[in-house]
Amino acid sequence: MTNTLNPQRWSLADLLPEPIEQSIATALADLDTAVSDFEAQRARLTDALAPG
Repeated sequence: MTNTLNPQRWSLADLLPEPIEQSIATALADLDTAVSDFEAQRARLTDALAPG
């Protein structure tokens, strides 16, 4: 039995809703916020969190 993939064309519209430019701007803003929130946790890192 052979499993065959038949790739199909896709477009950015498959990933992000119209208007694409606004979707990209929103996604990047959300990502920037998430990264900032993640980086803010650095202050919570201490040697007490080290394993063992």
